[in-house]
Amino acid sequence: MNLLGKFTLALLVCGLAPLLLGTLFTHTITKRALEDTGSLAREALESQAEDYIAAIVTAEKLHLDTFVRGLENETRLLSQSHHLKTLLERDEFYEAAAALSALPGTMASRREALINWYRANPPQVPPAGPNGVAPDAETFVDALSPAGVVLQYHYLVATRTEPAPPPPPPPARGPDAMPYADVHGRMHAFWMEMLQQLGYVDILLVDGERGDVVYSAAKNVDFGASLVRGPLAGTHAADAYREAWEGHPRTVVFKDVAPYFPAGGANVCFVAAPVFVQGEKKGVVLFAFGIERFDAILGTMSVLQGRGRVYLVGPDYQPRGGVAAALLEEARPPGPNPVRIDIGPVRTVFHLGQQGCGVYNDLNGNPALIAFTPIEILGTTWALVAQVDPAEAFAAVRQMEETSRRTVRRMLYMSDAIVLAAILVLCFVADYLAKPIVRPLRSTVAILKGMLQGEDALNQRLVVRGKDEVAELASSFNRFMDKVQMLYGSLESEVRERKRAQEEVERRQQYYKALIEYAPDVIVVLDRNQSTRFVSPSFERTLGYAPGEFVGTDLFGKVHPDDRARVQRAAREAIEQPGEPTLIEYRFQHKDGRWVDVAAIGTSRLEDENIAGTVINLRDVTKTKEAERILREYSATLERDVAERTLQLERNRDELARALEELQATQNQLVLNEKMASLGALTAGIAHEIKNPLNFVTNFAELTSELTAELREEIGGLGTAIAAERREQLEELLAAIEQNTRKIQEHGKRADNIVRAMLLHSRGKKDEKQKVDVNALLDEYVQLSYHGMRAQDAAFNITLNLEFDPSLPEVEAVPQDLARVFLNILNNGCFAAHQRKLREGDGFRPELTVATSHESDMVTVRIRDNGDGIPDAIRDKIFTPFFTTKPAGKGTGLGLSISFDIVVQEHHGELRVESTPGEYTEFILRLPVTTPSQKAAN
Repeated sequence: MNLLGKFTLALLVCGLAPLLLGTLFTHTITKRALEDTGSLAREALESQAEDYIAAIVTAEKLHLDTFVRGLENETRLLSQSHHLKTLLERDEFYEAAAALSALPGTMASRREALINWYRANPPQVPPAGPNGVAPDAETFVDALSPAGVVLQYHYLVATRTEPAPPPPPPPARGPDAMPYADVHGRMHAFWMEMLQQLGYVDILLVDGERGDVVYSAAKNVDFGASLVRGPLAGTHAADAYREAWEGHPRTVVFKDVAPYFPAGGANVCFVAAPVFVQGEKKGVVLFAFGIERFDAILGTMSVLQGRGRVYLVGPDYQPRGGVAAALLEEARPPGPNPVRIDIGPVRTVFHLGQQGCGVYNDLNGNPALIAFTPIEILGTTWALVAQVDPAEAFAAVRQMEETSRRTVRRMLYMSDAIVLAAILVLCFVADYLAKPIVRPLRSTVAILKGMLQGEDALNQRLVVRGKDEVAELASSFNRFMDKVQMLYGSLESEVRERKRAQEEVERRQQYYKALIEYAPDVIVVLDRNQSTRFVSPSFERTLGYAPGEFVGTDLFGKVHPDDRARVQRAAREAIEQPGEPTLIEYRFQHKDGRWVDVAAIGTSRLEDENIAGTVINLRDVTKTKEAERILREYSATLERDVAERTLQLERNRDELARALEELQATQNQLVLNEKMASLGALTAGIAHEIKNPLNFVTNFAELTSELTAELREEIGGLGTAIAAERREQLEELLAAIEQNTRKIQEHGKRADNIVRAMLLHSRGKKDEKQKVDVNALLDEYVQLSYHGMRAQDAAFNITLNLEFDPSLPEVEAVPQDLARVFLNILNNGCFAAHQRKLREGDGFRPELTVATSHESDMVTVRIRDNGDGIPDAIRDKIFTPFFTTKPAGKGTGLGLSISFDIVVQEHHGELRVESTPGEYTEFILRLPVTTPSQKAAN
């Protein structure tokens, strides 16, 4: 081999060795870098998938916690319903049962009719008792109390199967005339509306001491039954009643899902709370609802495609909701034995009380990405589980790994092609291209190493020598590096722009959030189903409700009933005309109970995917409407005054005389109206008070007659040979007759006194003076005033302190006129104390003190209330005609004026008032024992 061949061979060896080594090094570094990058990306994507499903579980737990808190508050709020307290305040349930028992028919006939009704309606018969044995209709009816049999017969059988009979001659004997029927009729419509709006299955009210169900909204077989004995005693409804009754005042008891036979064997939950009447625990209210209420909360996993699910599992490893039941149904093997959701995450929740996320086996034994956490439902622990197929969750990981492998193969193929091309070139031009090839290759390797190792190699370039292929390769590499550097610069610029854009978006979000939070108007967004999806924070400042109280609820429930149809019609019109604003004014109930006038502008944005709802702007216009009303009244008053002044200047003497006569007639009419108003108030009190005693007189008189007839039949049939057992029965009948007779005498006397007082007070003619027992007259009209106020307001209550002087002498007076004075002052005292009670709440105890005394020839009467008192500025005006401190429509201003004239002018006595604002008001009456005319005669 000649020198050229050796040189060519040496050049080829020297040229190919670095090229091969560089290619091998490039392969190794590139492969390792791509593998490391793929591993980090795979871990990041897997962690992202786990974090996402864990975030879904956390969000759903927050939703469920919010729902449970709302359910607890909702239960406490409804347990304070006035209807429930009214029904428990008196034993009207058992009084109604006693009254119904007096109607035609025996207990045996009612029991037989009730058993036949159960047999004719098999869905209402319990499928199985607490011990697993199915009780028959006779067993279930035998467990009912007599009151339960009577009430179930009336409300389940008689009112559903029998036509309404004609009203009997005495209306008071009909069940609808009893207090229980009256209260039931008023509260039943309200609770049925609660069933529809809040999604309850039934609402039960239980007497606390006896455990009887005194009210049922759905009127199932548990109405009138007992929760402490019989088939219902072993149900979870009975457990809820016992825990609520024995718990502390703010107890809210939750009982997990279980079959409940009065609801047709459906699976229901119970929430129970005690009911207090005037601070005393009287009963328990139970709300039954299905588990489907929780399904509406679990909707977040709908954003995943495929087989992603979020579901609830109870401590018995049974499903809580439709999603879990569907999964269990898919995994249920053939056979009668039930399948439980007994997987690793659920066991971790109930055994360790821990949460977590990872890949576990699902019900079918297949691996699944599962996130789980415990959730407390009012003392009961459930498991909240979210699972998704790993093939779907890690699809991005597999795609990234496949892309990485393809990239490695392409780079290897490209590198091998470059090496083969270089070998061919060196073989043909080795003697000329040896050095120019080695140098650029080494520079290239150095630059690539720097790039792979993270060094700043973007600014490095190859040195171009000559104009051959090697120089062109170097130039191409340099241009490639220029493009890489430019691309890197554009990427950095894009990253900076995106960062600035993200900061701008966050700034705008904060800006719009601040605008919404501090805007005076309320912003409400309703979805397609008119359910509230968003409420701005100003909702609490304007209407008193926290924003979270209305999210997911029906906003129209707080609209005034007279305006509700008009508002709903306007909402539908806004949806039918998207983009067109609709303006409407209506009344909305504030959280404190008052009605607030609001102006609303609604615009449908259902087509905008960012909003997808109806946007409503609310503004409180109460003050504006009040100002408009005052302006209208002022304008009308001004116009009326101008017209009257003009007519007054134009009238002559005769017209003035006629005006004076009309004024006098008007004054006389007002005085007559005051008398009629007082008479009407008194008559209303007497009518309210006489109703129940007369009912008692009628009912007990009839029962006495029946018992007397039975006693006579027993005595006539037995003769003188009366056994000991029969003698005890006769003694029981005699005791019942005596008790009924006492009741008749007591209530008859009370009714007679009330009627006598009503006739005396309503007498319109002027009577002569006569001897009057002031203590007796005061005692009578204190009771009339108290019951008159009770008739006008059922919530009225006051403590009466009577301090009468037993040695008080009689006075010469007109009884009905003196009674008018006492009634006016007593009514004013009761009204003042009650108004302070309404303002200050349960911490204030209203009192009325009535005392009598005498000194020599004068009798003193003091009537004192602990109301707001009379300010010093108006104390001298209270005896002025037409002056009153009561609200409009509550008084005419003539009562105290007339009372002053009666005491001072007619009876020659004294009437004055003492008061300390904020503490008390005391009226002092002094009446002479003998009139001046009698003294002169003596």
